[in-house]
Amino acid sequence: MPYKDPTSAAAKASNARKSKRWRENHPGSWKRLNARNHRQWWYRSQYGTSDAEFEAQIARQNGLCPIGNHPFGPRGKGKTSPCQDHDHESGKNRLILCREHNVGLGMFHDSIEKLESALQYLKNNTPGFRRVRGEVSAV
Repeated sequence: MPYKDPTSAAAKASNARKSKRWRENHPGSWKRLNARNHRQWWYRSQYGTSDAEFEAQIARQNGLCPIGNHPFGPRGKGKTSPCQDHDHESGKNRLILCREHNVGLGMFHDSIEKLESALQYLKNNTPGFRRVRGEVSAV
């Protein structure tokens, strides 16, 4: 029997039919399995941590984003979804942040100088803010 090329159109069509048949016979379960396995793979490959370790860190933080001090929302791509923050140079994990704050830090490339410059900009150009013991607060 000749070697069957798994990348051939016939092999791909056959695999697609088998997968479709399995999903039809197991409604709902394949999505749960795929989502859980993908999430576990993602955290292990990207951050060297497991899904359980991620959840444990959220519990240590009392379910709160350390920047906004607000509760995390559900997993996913929402503004308050929990995200693993990490140092891009060393790759070392930091705390879990909400997606909005994690993306915000990323936009500043984790640069303290850029963040301080942005803070100074807001202090100088936002009416209704005043200094109280070295901090900015709303009037």
